[in-house]
Amino acid sequence: MTKPSAVRCLPLLLAITLAACDCSSKPAGGSDDGGGGGGDATTNLDSGVHDICGDGTKGITEQCDDTNSAPSDGCSPICEIESGYRCPNEGASCVAIVCNDFPPKIEAPETCEDGNVASNDGCSSTCMTESGWSCPLVGAHCVAAECGDGIKVDNEQCDDGDATGGDGCSAICSIELGYQCPGAGTTCTPTVCGNSVVDVTEQCDTGNAVPFDGCDEDCQKEPVCNAGDCTSVCGDGVLIPGTLPAEECEDGNSLAGDGCSPTCTREDGYTCTLMDLPDPDAITISVLYRDFIGFSDVLNDNVTTQTGHVDFNNPSDSNNAIEFGIVAATLGTVTGDDGAMRRVPTLSGAGGTTFVQDTNEGPPHDATSFSDFYVRRDYAGGGDLRYNRAVVRDLTLNRLTTGPNVGSYEYASGAGGFFPLDDLGFDVNGSMPQEIHTDPDGGTHNFSFTTEAHFVFRYTGTERLDFSGDDDLWVFIDGQLCLDVGGLHPAQNAIMDFGNINSEPDTTQRAVVTACRTVLNNRADAANGPANTDPVYFEMVIFHAERHRGASNFKLTLKNFLQRRSVCTPDCGDGVVTRSEVCDNGTANNQGGYNQCNMTCSGYGQYCGDGIMNGPEACDETDNTGGYNHCAPGCVLGPRCGDGIRQGTEQCDAGPDNGVQGSQCQLDCSFVLE
Repeated sequence: MTKPSAVRCLPLLLAITLAACDCSSKPAGGSDDGGGGGGDATTNLDSGVHDICGDGTKGITEQCDDTNSAPSDGCSPICEIESGYRCPNEGASCVAIVCNDFPPKIEAPETCEDGNVASNDGCSSTCMTESGWSCPLVGAHCVAAECGDGIKVDNEQCDDGDATGGDGCSAICSIELGYQCPGAGTTCTPTVCGNSVVDVTEQCDTGNAVPFDGCDEDCQKEPVCNAGDCTSVCGDGVLIPGTLPAEECEDGNSLAGDGCSPTCTREDGYTCTLMDLPDPDAITISVLYRDFIGFSDVLNDNVTTQTGHVDFNNPSDSNNAIEFGIVAATLGTVTGDDGAMRRVPTLSGAGGTTFVQDTNEGPPHDATSFSDFYVRRDYAGGGDLRYNRAVVRDLTLNRLTTGPNVGSYEYASGAGGFFPLDDLGFDVNGSMPQEIHTDPDGGTHNFSFTTEAHFVFRYTGTERLDFSGDDDLWVFIDGQLCLDVGGLHPAQNAIMDFGNINSEPDTTQRAVVTACRTVLNNRADAANGPANTDPVYFEMVIFHAERHRGASNFKLTLKNFLQRRSVCTPDCGDGVVTRSEVCDNGTANNQGGYNQCNMTCSGYGQYCGDGIMNGPEACDETDNTGGYNHCAPGCVLGPRCGDGIRQGTEQCDAGPDNGVQGSQCQLDCSFVLE
């Protein structure tokens, strides 16, 4: 409704009108005090229109009229809407815009509405969208606007300003193993394993960065297995029933927000299932190498030429076949120079397996020299060269897709030989002695080392391991000798196949495998009980030694060594938005309709901001920030000519009466000049 016309002058020119027209007349039906609200008349001299602010009737030059001229009630003394108010009805009191009202709605200057008055969750306590957030649904939880914008919000663990992985912060803004990301928008930096400080993505740090002591070379927890008893610790990647404290889940890390908490409890919004890990293209295991100075190697330690360890590269030692029975049938214990006691092979001391000079040069010389193979030995100076240097590296076994062992995982050194410590260990410049090593073919390589690898698996009785190489190799499972390839020999083959003992052609080796399987079956039955339902976990340890310069070969094939881990997946439909979900409004509301999440929780159906006008929307420009002639938050029309509120550069606004015959306001919100 517009007010009745005031007395108008009919000028030929605007300047003449302003100078000569008598614009002191009152509107018809008006009064000297403004009528109704006692307000003062607001006069637009360009048109001669007299809208009386406070009379309860909103004129074409007014934004509101609440029947009074009092300030701070939503409608100012000059009938302009005050910030923080809306004035939907003329002649009525204006209404304060309330953040978090019900039903939720966005009203300028609000830009969001998430159903609460808390800040730092995307929508501030004054209902303004916070930096780095997006609030696409009215009344719903806000989400991170974009991974890679340099602002860490919502369930992002990091945000380094890009959406690429491999730099510490992944493509979904989660911290990658081995990195720490101290702040948003900053570069992630590698953690330092071995400095005795537990960093963000580290689970432990024993100060040595050496595995198989409960804390691996990446400072991640390892399962601890001793004398047939394997105990899982939260974060080691192996969930073993019976472990205390009990674990609800185990995903191999100590990060929150991925479904399995740092204390191995299931997080809200996720379902965690313990399952055999799917067959990857390759598996990678940690290997602890210990480098030795060979007995006849020429040294340069700035002192003199000396001899090294008696069991490595001793020219008088060699044999041509597997020397069975060198080690005892069960693991023993040896204490290293660091005071740590390790379960390692020990000599059996049985008859012909004991070294006898000039008779059988395959076994180690004695128990003392053999005790150096798999424990830490520190250099004591002078002529003491029993010591070793630890080097940790990964060994990758690729999945075979053809051939008789299809589905197995294999590492094969190939024609180039097995030299994992070239340019490592003692083969580096520094204060420690250096080894000069030339193989028979004239190549230079770092011989004289031992190899140790651990692998925890769920025992099924179908496991198979194939080995081919030189020199010694011993496989122990749950502390029991299961494969015996001892001695200083050329490359030899051996098979440990629990599913088919006869796969191994050698009767002596087959007897070792058979005895091992019997022990493991008995232990599994004892652990399972009569029901035989609970999975049993064993630890396999591979001990290898390269002791002679003649050659170095290593081929290892594994099949059916199953590992289990918790796989946590978002529970779409439970109403909890997880890291990998865009939204979740509950099953009933995940139908993809207006302001609804889709059924896979991967996005919204129709919503304000999708750029398509749908549902109750009056407009949708995607970026609905408002402004004159633009769509405002909530997909409502922003200020415009024809909304009945004079604003911006408008001279007037009679709403639907703009341009109507008899109206003083034209379609473009300018005055009709008569």
